Amino acid sequence: MEIRKITSAQNEYIKMLAKLSSKKHRDEEGLFLAEGEHLAQMAVMSDYCVENLLMTEEYYSNNNDKFSCNITIVPRSIIEKISDTKTPQEIVAVVKTEQEETDLTDGKYIYCDNLQDPGNVGTIIRTADAFSFDGVILSEGCADVYSPKVIRSTQGSIFNIKIIRNRNIEFLKKVKNDFMITSTALYGKSMELKKMTVKKNHIFVVGNEGSGVSKEILDICDEIAYIPMSGKAESLNVSVAASIVMYEVKNRE
Repeated sequence: MEIRKITSAQNEYIKMLAKLSSKKHRDEEGLFLAEGEHLAQMAVMSDYCVENLLMTEEYYSNNNDKFSCNITIVPRSIIEKISDTKTPQEIVAVVKTEQEETDLTDGKYIYCDNLQDPGNVGTIIRTADAFSFDGVILSEGCADVYSPKVIRSTQGSIFNIKIIRNRNIEFLKKVKNDFMITSTALYGKSMELKKMTVKKNHIFVVGNEGSGVSKEILDICDEIAYIPMSGKAESLNVSVAASIVMYEVKNRE
């Protein structure tokens, strides 16, 4: 454990951290930021590697017994420089990105097909954690799971659940022999959600906010299910739809 101070925003390490708002730099550095006390604590308690904790002098003086990893004490102006929020908290965790998973273990997974809204991706991760799903699979076109908005939306669940990134239709074809695949859709040969099959090894697919699940993925699914609605809305927000699917699955156990 090392404790140091940085006072200048022109410090090379601080300038590097400020660039982590960009996916390009997150990928290059293999790092992302988790802002605020709750997310920092979740990161420290998880299997992720926390490279550093940046915190203000005041925060450190009141909480120096809470953490046993490298700490850098900085002025609030530096926290504001690297933060993605208008009113940042006084602590930011610098966390190493996880190594990519290559194979699925047994269990139930949510597959996100080209979800571009960070809030939706983060909410689905949080809900999958809440309903004890074994992981979330993201297609190549999804919002970056390590973006600040996704991290905040997960409320720390990113540190609890397996995330598998950049897996497209060829991945689904590869695992199809071992996993049943069910997609949500508003059209086609679909059944009511309550009638869908639920198996031990199962992937449930939700689709893009505007266009839904791609036709290519729908064509390889074992089942297609819809959520019946009695109101006038034409569709549900994808994170809401995913939550309903996961709740239904959980109730079958």
